[in-house]
Amino acid sequence: MFAIACSIKKGLHLNIIHYLERPFEELLLGLEAWIPIYMTGQISPYYIPDNAEHVYHHLNYVSGVAALCSGSIEGAPLDGKYTLTNNKEELAYYKRKAKHILSHAKPLMEIYDRTKSDEYNAFLQKDAKTSGDRKNILSSLPIYTISEELLDRILASNKVDAENAQIIRNYRKSEIERMKQKLENFIITDEIAIPSRQSYKEHPMNLSVSGCFYEAPVLYDYEEMTAHLAETNKYAEAHKNYSLKINDISAFQNIQIEI
Repeated sequence: MFAIACSIKKGLHLNIIHYLERPFEELLLGLEAWIPIYMTGQISPYYIPDNAEHVYHHLNYVSGVAALCSGSIEGAPLDGKYTLTNNKEELAYYKRKAKHILSHAKPLMEIYDRTKSDEYNAFLQKDAKTSGDRKNILSSLPIYTISEELLDRILASNKVDAENAQIIRNYRKSEIERMKQKLENFIITDEIAIPSRQSYKEHPMNLSVSGCFYEAPVLYDYEEMTAHLAETNKYAEAHKNYSLKINDISAFQNIQIEI
């Protein structure tokens, strides 16, 4: 993970094929470590479906200047052999090998950034039509419940420039429309932890604008946050298929999860 972090700091894009034939608890621990790295947008994660290899295990890392490869037998990791090389001929071979392996892999997840905003919006439109109730675990209050007046006040206090302010306003409107579409047929529950005034000073809440790829933090003060909370409660009263659940402890500081 340290080496991967160093590669990301250099601005490199990495293709990673994950091995998924592991205990579920181990997969969750691994995912916890990988999520912050995925959020850089510099990783493309893959997996190989129907992997029936249960005797031989292989590792193949290759970059522009070096390759790290290994092989081991199931149940005997201490007898695995690792080879690090920067020989040009061997490096060319391992690059071809990595390309062949990647041709058998499928995307493990889709990662969107500003350059893929059109694809992301198309995904959201398709998701709004997908059948099923939703449960959202949030780290900040949803933007589709905030009033235009309160939003403008928060944008002004954060000195968001006119162009980006309009992008955020348009994003709010599109989220309102998507929620309207979902709530016509499905039940949606938002879960969120509301901090006390004292703890809020240490961990203030951000306006939820990651969906429009605005990367600078847009912070509420405590009064603005409680005003948005009041508007969210009114939204719940006005929409029978929507409910807000307040938790005591927040699972994450900056991640929104929709199930």
